[in-house]
Amino acid sequence: MIKRSTYLALLFLLFLFTYTYGSNISNNNSLFKDSLYSFTAAEFDTAKQYELQEILIKDSSPTEGTNYSSTIQKIRISDFISLNSVSLGDVLKLSSGIFVKSYGAEGSLQTISIRGTGAEYSSVSLNGMDLSNSLSGYFDFSSFSTEEFSRIDLTLGSDFNSPNSSSFNGGISLDPFQQDDSIRIKLKYTKGSFGLNSYSAGFNHEIPNSKISLDFHKKTAGNDFTYKFDGKTFQRENADLDQSIIKLTLLNNFKISNTYLSTKTLARYSEKELGLPGFIATNKHEKNNVRQSEKNRIIVTNLEWFFNNSFSLNSVIGLNLSYINISDPQSEINLRSTNFNSSNKNFNLQLNSHYFGKAYSFSVGINSTIDNFSFDDGGLYFPNNTSLKRISHSLSAVFSKQITLAENSHKIGFNILLNNLFLNSKNSKDNNSNSNFNYKFGLGYSPFSADLIRLFANYSFGARLPNFYEMYYSKLNFLSSSNLKKEIIKDFETGLSLNLSFFTSDIMFFHRDIKDKIVWYANRIAIFTPRNAGRIKSNGLEVRFSNIHFTDFLAAKLNYTYTNVYKAERLSPSDQTFGKQLIYIPKHNANLILSVGSGNLKTEFSMNFFSKRYYSEDNDPAYVLPQVALFNFAINYRTLISKFIATFQFSVNNITNQNYFLIQSYPMPGRDFRISIKMEI
Repeated sequence: MIKRSTYLALLFLLFLFTYTYGSNISNNNSLFKDSLYSFTAAEFDTAKQYELQEILIKDSSPTEGTNYSSTIQKIRISDFISLNSVSLGDVLKLSSGIFVKSYGAEGSLQTISIRGTGAEYSSVSLNGMDLSNSLSGYFDFSSFSTEEFSRIDLTLGSDFNSPNSSSFNGGISLDPFQQDDSIRIKLKYTKGSFGLNSYSAGFNHEIPNSKISLDFHKKTAGNDFTYKFDGKTFQRENADLDQSIIKLTLLNNFKISNTYLSTKTLARYSEKELGLPGFIATNKHEKNNVRQSEKNRIIVTNLEWFFNNSFSLNSVIGLNLSYINISDPQSEINLRSTNFNSSNKNFNLQLNSHYFGKAYSFSVGINSTIDNFSFDDGGLYFPNNTSLKRISHSLSAVFSKQITLAENSHKIGFNILLNNLFLNSKNSKDNNSNSNFNYKFGLGYSPFSADLIRLFANYSFGARLPNFYEMYYSKLNFLSSSNLKKEIIKDFETGLSLNLSFFTSDIMFFHRDIKDKIVWYANRIAIFTPRNAGRIKSNGLEVRFSNIHFTDFLAAKLNYTYTNVYKAERLSPSDQTFGKQLIYIPKHNANLILSVGSGNLKTEFSMNFFSKRYYSEDNDPAYVLPQVALFNFAINYRTLISKFIATFQFSVNNITNQNYFLIQSYPMPGRDFRISIKMEI
């Protein structure tokens, strides 16, 4: 159901469109023609094109001129024209080292696994605010659309940014601020298979030293489709989606004496309602009345103050309020309750100082978070209300140094990160406090002045404490541990980076050793509970070829990941899981993107392959999800119609109509067609 706030936002945007178009179109017509000409005449290199958004994926946080222990892979949104009204998870699955776990079609839960370990090892920040949920451990990437952001920074492995100092899969930073100043109004509509309808509208306005943007996004989908399991055909029903997002951003830039002050403010409100299809152990979905409703409010301000002596101060203050309700009249989801309610009130404050010199840099900071979480699973036989308050303080220091042995060549750089996390938890039963010390080291070497070849290595050590969901669900039955232990994590990565004129390449080896790894195992009827699985090791290889330019209009990207994540400790003489691959993690994962651009016309072909995955901890061959190769195609045409820049796009996903599961009992949709039109002035 569309809420009143959605109607008001849409009416407001239409009013702004009418007013701006009538008063400014004559003055700005030449600007639109110049922008369209630059799009038409530019080379395939999108850095020279008229673009709205950019996605930057980097594998460690760089300190300009001093960090030689990292690699950076840049991906602009124009290189992925098929990313049309899709979620963030659909973007991340095109990178190496990442496997996206999706629980169905549009709007269904999406989490990620980086290098064989779960989402709880990565931090996610929006405008600098840490959104990582220390209570549930996962971040739902389906709740955010690519159209909301101008850039994504993704870190794999060791991250030398002080705000992400406690993460072991790096950090994912979301930038919600539009970078293109020439667009005043944009309207977009997408129609797709399975009842998909997506609408978006945006308005930008500039005043001296400031820029304000207002965006509205609306997506609905029926998500009913047939699928096959065990040779039989079933119908997936009650999986419809209704999602609305309103986003307001404000940029302010000031020059104060010899200093520069920048403030970025974001206010975001979202609603999502979807059906959760029922299932039993045979994967037969049936009609039910299970509904999930989510509401989220975020307001965050990021302030950066730059001084002329290469010194800067950064502060972030934000509030994140989330609410989830699941109505389950027949107790089909967790078999013990008819209603599930949770709320999370998160307050985040960061203070960081940085010094960036030509040969070295230094940063210190504090990241404080207050979580207030309430949980009510509406037990059938007794009430079960639980609350938890968690306060964390993370103190960190980062030092980076560069040494040049010869003139502009033979450069050596190293990084050191020290972090201490203080955590205090209080719930209805007990209180506990913990303190964990983490550290990271990085080393890099570049023999040539242009950094054509670079060798690097990183090592990190630390601990991860069980989150609330892990502690709670570990006590639901006798198969789980009564008290979960914290995980001890050791991580090592090394690699080679090539930076040539016609392509860039990165080859990375990684090794991760986790003691007392917490794994969610499936019990009967698709119910999962967490347990300490003993010692887990993850070894792998990542190979990336980026920015491959065959001609001025033909380009490609290629990623391959090998991940061997297995149980390295036998817990008993009869332990059948020793040496076996962890559930749902493929050993082989590859993707290819081939782009062809000529003038206003672009086409894209992509392939995503992942090998078989087990969903039983003993790797029983009867419980295997087979390997899958998915093929997608998109075509995009841009032109000038009257006073508007119009973009038309057609795409088809899963061309071969593959029947597949990413998570057992959650079938994915088959062939999917989409068509969209976007108007800009």
